[in-house]
Amino acid sequence: MNQAKNIIWSGEKVSRLWGYYASNPSYKNQYFSHHSGKYILKYSDKFLTYQGKKILDYGCGPGHLLKEICLYSPEKVYGLDFSKESVYELTKNFKEEPLFGGAYSLEKLPSSFADESMDVVTAVEVIEHLNDQQLSETIKEIKRVLVPGGFIILTTPNKEDLEASKTICPDCGSIFHRWQHIRSFDVMSLKKILEKEGFMAMHAEATVFGSLAKRLYYNLIKVYKKDFDYPHLIYIGKKSV
Repeated sequence: MNQAKNIIWSGEKVSRLWGYYASNPSYKNQYFSHHSGKYILKYSDKFLTYQGKKILDYGCGPGHLLKEICLYSPEKVYGLDFSKESVYELTKNFKEEPLFGGAYSLEKLPSSFADESMDVVTAVEVIEHLNDQQLSETIKEIKRVLVPGGFIILTTPNKEDLEASKTICPDCGSIFHRWQHIRSFDVMSLKKILEKEGFMAMHAEATVFGSLAKRLYYNLIKVYKKDFDYPHLIYIGKKSV
C-alpha cells in the first residue's frame, strides 16, 4: 500500500494537470476566468481603460479572459502560459481574431516579450500556484514587460483554506490541491509583495465577482456574519515611473 504524501509540484506535473484541464471540455466552466472574467474587467474598468492598449494575459490558459478583453477594443492581446496544451487551445480558438498578437508557452522566465512592451498585464488566479522563487520571478517579469506607468490587474483567493480543497490520488498516494494552489493571501500580504517589487497600489480589496444576485447574496451574508470575508482579492496597481 502506498503511503500518502504531499505532492511536490514540478513544472512537468503542473503542465500535465493544466494540460488535462485545458483539453477537457467538461472543465471549461470551472475556469475562474471563464465564469468571472467579464466581471473582473467590468470592475477594473473603473480604474483604467483597455481601449487601444497592448494587453498581456499572464497565465492565460485556453483564453477565456482574452476573449472578454477583445470586447474592450484593445490594440492587441497576447497570452503567456506554462502549459503547452493551454496555449495550443488558445491559438486554435483565436486564429481568426484580428486583435490577437500571439500566445506563447515557456518553461522558464524571462519570456520573449521585449522590455516595456505592454500597457496592461492581467494575472487572474495565478500567484496562488507559485512558490517563493516563482512568485518573485513572476512579479519581476510582469514589471519588466510593462511600460512605465503600466497597469497590473491581479486576482487571487482571499484567505483560502488550502486543506479544504485537497484530495488524494488513490493510485500513487499523492495528496494535492485539486486546482494546484500552494499558498494563500490577504489584502495586506498581497499589497506588501507588489509594493516590494516597485508597484504602486491604486486599489486593493477583498470582494466577490459575479452577477448582481450573487453579489447581493454575499453582501447579505456580510451583514449577518461580521467575521465573514469575501472570497477573492483584487489588486490594481501601477508600475512606478
